[in-house]
Amino acid sequence: MVVESDALDPFSFWEKIMERRKSSFWWGGLLILLGIALLLESLGIISIVSRLVGALILIGISSPFWFIYLSDRKQWWALIPGCVMAGVGLGVLLGNTLAGIIITASVSLPFWLIYLTDRRNWWALIPGWVMACVSAIIVLGLIGLESLVAPFVMFSIAAPFILVYLLNRSQWWALIPGGIMTAIGLLLLTGAVLGSGVFLPVALILLGFWLIYRTLQRRPIPESPSLPPEPLEQEA
Repeated sequence: MVVESDALDPFSFWEKIMERRKSSFWWGGLLILLGIALLLESLGIISIVSRLVGALILIGISSPFWFIYLSDRKQWWALIPGCVMAGVGLGVLLGNTLAGIIITASVSLPFWLIYLTDRRNWWALIPGWVMACVSAIIVLGLIGLESLVAPFVMFSIAAPFILVYLLNRSQWWALIPGGIMTAIGLLLLTGAVLGSGVFLPVALILLGFWLIYRTLQRRPIPESPSLPPEPLEQEA
């Protein structure tokens, strides 16, 4: 039995252990710095500096994942922690006002990129769409349109089902949940618009568009061909 020389060399053994521990030391140091920055901010010692340091640390943590993905596009999984950590870093830097939008958008973005990288990963559209809708809901709240959140949720649920039907007309079943969610969204939207006092003008505008559309779609009635005159019966 031949024993490899590296297995008997204690120096090579400790070198392998230290190589494996380098990444642990690196991650540990970053976490310690992040913890110190958060602790100083909670004590009121520093504020802007801590946000900047925290953002740089989080973006630094995301950089290895971006390197993994850019080195090999098949490693699409690295997009998720890369985008999320970078988004959290930007959210920490910009503060509470935009943090929610940026973080939810950073969770949505990697799934869209995963789908665009390989169209066979259609499953990535589901979490990507959900988190994009969550970002839109936060935007509606920030701009003072809270009354539109409920109808928007219904429409966002209906949209995937309607898309399934449009892509494949044989999947008619998708119109059932899509139509139900759309109807509920329209009812909620009507209530929201009624509360704002613009329901009647909007209803008149929509009715006018519908009448114009029906007029353009109406085909002229073809004239019936004239029948030849019946022959007169001869008297016997």
